[in-house]
Amino acid sequence: MGEAERGYLAVRAPAGESDELGFLERSFNSDVEEIGGTISTVSAEADEVAALAEQLAASAQELHATFGDRDAHGPELATDLGQQREMAEGARGESGKAAEAGGIRLRGPRRS
Repeated sequence: MGEAERGYLAVRAPAGESDELGFLERSFNSDVEEIGGTISTVSAEADEVAALAEQLAASAQELHATFGDRDAHGPELATDLGQQREMAEGARGESGKAAEAGGIRLRGPRRS
């Protein structure tokens, strides 16, 4: 029992007798085996969790890189969009002036 207590879970009691001591030894062996199995299961699951954590970290880095690119280009895109709006408004203004000069009345979009 002392060896098992120190972590040596391969130890087994003789369990050769059919008396109370033999019953206790078989029970001890069963418990030590079950503890060893539990440790193996937890270890395997910990390895799986570690692998998933690595994948998650890699995905997070990819997302950061993607959003980093977006953030780096965001002001440039906003400027381009602003320029396009100004051009569109200017074009609307010019077509409106030309229509008025030609006596054409422009209608807004149809409403349903």
